[in-house]
Amino acid sequence: MAPAVSSLQTDIPFFSLNNGIKIPSVGMGCWLGGDGGLDVVGQMCENALKCGYRHLDTVWNFLVILNEELVGKAIRESDVPRGEIFVTTKLWWIQFSPMDSIKTRLTINRRLGMPTINAFAKRLKNL
Repeated sequence: MAPAVSSLQTDIPFFSLNNGIKIPSVGMGCWLGGDGGLDVVGQMCENALKCGYRHLDTVWNFLVILNEELVGKAIRESDVPRGEIFVTTKLWWIQFSPMDSIKTRLTINRRLGMPTINAFAKRLKNL
């Protein structure tokens, strides 16, 4: 069990995108992999939100499916309104076709337990 974190609100600056959307300049990467990493993802996200993080970057992975469910659960159970949290995830290079990307986005939304995601990034094949 992870140690309790005291509430440490910080003033993290935001970047303004070309469309006017603001994104926190610092985010918490939420992928810790398998083999024991998943058991701390929810607690890590909970602690990050308590400390003032408002950008969570999750990942869909063929092997680590529960990651998104744990991140979504931490967001829903936090005292931070969903509108204050910027959620990013990725589409893998094999999911770039229009039908695959739509299907994957709907699956990710369901796993996170939220109707929208703030940003989807394309995850390119390893070079």
